[in-house]
Amino acid sequence: MASHWQLVATAGRTLDAGELTADLVSLEVWSTFVALTFSHGYRDHRLLRDRFRPDIRWRGWDDAGTQYRGSAGGGSGSHGLLVERRTFEPGPPTEARTLTLAAESDGGQATVVIPLG
Repeated sequence: MASHWQLVATAGRTLDAGELTADLVSLEVWSTFVALTFSHGYRDHRLLRDRFRPDIRWRGWDDAGTQYRGSAGGGSGSHGLLVERRTFEPGPPTEARTLTLAAESDGGQATVVIPLG
């Protein structure tokens, strides 16, 4: 079980995935993993399935050289808003200052850089 954590505000940052833009909400930094929470609005359920579908590959890296693999994720939505949470392992080393997360699909890659503290 993760023994300590930190919450990093990500308001104002976005992850552009083509026709949809995800607004970042927060990044939870635990000793054994990180969890990104983001939201996006939608009008057309087909676009939502195309852009943030389960087969999108998530990965990350930090400025200390750590590679992160996307693991669990999920979301819920109603009234045109979907909120998702994606986790990445392992937890960052104490010397890491920035985390870059990437969402990859056949259509390309979207990245966002998040300060860790």
